[in-house]
Amino acid sequence: MNQPALWAITLALALMGIAGLLFGVGNHLGGIYTSKGRQTSGDPLVVADAILGFKRPSNATTHISDDSAELSYTIFTDDRGLRVNRPGAPHQESTDLLTLGGSFSAGHGLANEQTYTALLGDRLDLTTANAALSSYGTVASLRSLVRHSELKPDLVIYAFIDGHLRRNLDPCAPSFQPTCVPVPHLEIDEDGAIDIADPDAAVSAIAFEYAERLRNLRQQPSLLDRVALGLDALKHRTRRSLQGRDARQEDPNLRYRAFVDVLARMKNRTDRLNSRLIVVALPAMENPSVNHLGQRIHEHLDGWIDVIDFAAWIRAREAAGISTPPLILDPKDRHPNALAHELIAEAITERILKRETP
Repeated sequence: MNQPALWAITLALALMGIAGLLFGVGNHLGGIYTSKGRQTSGDPLVVADAILGFKRPSNATTHISDDSAELSYTIFTDDRGLRVNRPGAPHQESTDLLTLGGSFSAGHGLANEQTYTALLGDRLDLTTANAALSSYGTVASLRSLVRHSELKPDLVIYAFIDGHLRRNLDPCAPSFQPTCVPVPHLEIDEDGAIDIADPDAAVSAIAFEYAERLRNLRQQPSLLDRVALGLDALKHRTRRSLQGRDARQEDPNLRYRAFVDVLARMKNRTDRLNSRLIVVALPAMENPSVNHLGQRIHEHLDGWIDVIDFAAWIRAREAAGISTPPLILDPKDRHPNALAHELIAEAITERILKRETP
């Protein structure tokens, strides 16, 4: 065999090996993303939004299941995209209570009736509007408050976890996807001035196109489409890894200062609406009596902003001899369970009634 033919065969084998490797990697990653995390059916869970990054669709019914955590529940929305108990909810012109926050407030894993927002409505005979959504931080919650200000709420509740402080500085929301899912976030210039940046529209288009491909592939499996999806996942993961994370996002003092800045804007907005703002510091539910950030926020802001340190509330109950049962959905999903939402509603109810009692 002459030398050129040998080189041609060697090159062909190398290319076949590379193609086989890429096929295997794409198939593996595509398989991970098509089976990973939550499975949805019905309407999309979220849709793109130029101001919020994403929001719930209007008048939607979405069923969510997660076999790994044994979760199965359905989300219904009204014409504003707010979570409600059942489809066909009437249009709301106003509300007594507006809830803001992430998945802890949205009621991940639970029927809407089990969320602390719905429980507060039942206990205090209030109309409610739950605008909380998984992966929202303080910035998205502020913009959601602005979006729904026309509801003229008497009471606004914003519940946060430690992770919101990092989210506020991150242009990408926490997500199962390998792509960046853009959200409004804080940018801090060299002089320390803080401003809110809009979600990147171009990156958002890529994220939602990928999400639609993933959704279609789950409904109609195809080997070649799964490989292509997996290779795209590899590309997006590599790109995000090379971009890295802004070091300032890891600065706890900067995160805290930025968080307080957004809370001040939220307080200013609720004051203009003549609404009462209650901020609830929620701990990790696997250890609900400990929350150092909640204690710091309470000590720093209480008197200016009405702050409930839920961990301190739990400790007070335990000091009174009331034990705290497990408050997580599942060992594989540490979101608040139905009992946790009942206790959160109880803590908020106590604060509301305490202020209203002469």
